[in-house]
Amino acid sequence: GSAVAAHYLSSRVEYYYIQALFSGLSGGEECHIAVVYSYASEKTPFNKRTKNYATLEISSGLAIPLGAASGGWIYNFLGCPAVYL
Repeated sequence: GSAVAAHYLSSRVEYYYIQALFSGLSGGEECHIAVVYSYASEKTPFNKRTKNYATLEISSGLAIPLGAASGGWIYNFLGCPAVYL
């Protein structure tokens, strides 16, 4: 949805509903985070669980600023549609 709307800047606002539809049907980001943490607790030995949870927290915390920075860098060099590819 966002890739189509970014490529065609004069596109209709209904294209943003495509993206929201997939996110809504899959439970959104909260559901994905719950799945990741439950998978980590099932597959990690008890003595390494704290380290793996800390790694998950750090990577989740760095994802937004690094994603925004890399998106801005890609936008400057390749243009708006390339950010969504």
